Amino acid sequence: MRGNAFVLVGTLCSACATFGTYQTARPIDKGSVQVGIESGMWHVKDSGAAPVANLTARYGFGSRWDLGLRLGTAGVGVSSKFTLTNLRSRTWAVAVAPSASTVPLGQRPLHVQVPILVGLGIGPHELTIAPKLQGWSSVRTFQAMRKRSTLLAAGVSVGGSIRLARGVRILPEVTFARPFAGELETRAAFSDVELRPGHPLYQVSLGVLLGGEANWWRRQYYPPYGGGPYQYW
Repeated sequence: MRGNAFVLVGTLCSACATFGTYQTARPIDKGSVQVGIESGMWHVKDSGAAPVANLTARYGFGSRWDLGLRLGTAGVGVSSKFTLTNLRSRTWAVAVAPSASTVPLGQRPLHVQVPILVGLGIGPHELTIAPKLQGWSSVRTFQAMRKRSTLLAAGVSVGGSIRLARGVRILPEVTFARPFAGELETRAAFSDVELRPGHPLYQVSLGVLLGGEANWWRRQYYPPYGGGPYQYW
């Protein structure tokens, strides 16, 4: 039974994974932990759609960078984020956030993306724009033959980090990517998917993030875009 479950998960995951960004331009606080749930749907022109469902976890290693893990339809992934701008800025934050993910079963596809996160602070909220380069690689076995497929794409994600309460945020996000080199033959949600230049990809997702603010349970809250503390009830 357990083996069948792993095969099922591997089949569902062995595709384009997820190509959203699903994070803000500012790192989480040093020493804090943030967990999240991501859900949504991606669509490829002429190839249908598939669901997105991931669990995430991040840890703040320093004042400027954090490290995250992702598990779900993205397979198993790791990402890092390093903020380049002044952490006390009330308005802007810019960060680079490379990530890589794979599925340890089936075709073992590899997905790599390098986004530049540009965040506009709106009080304790953030509007995030993330232009990015992405690459996929997958190996399919046809009887005695093995075929490797690769694909490069450029895209952009537009999302928001909406702070509902202390340590609670929601992240709606829309992503568009357009392949410009190579082609990819893979499988998603029990259907074959073929990606090539001229086949744009779209993804819509909504996530919930918990934690990530040091001492977020206290009444005194330090806004993420600089300034002194204020009372948040």
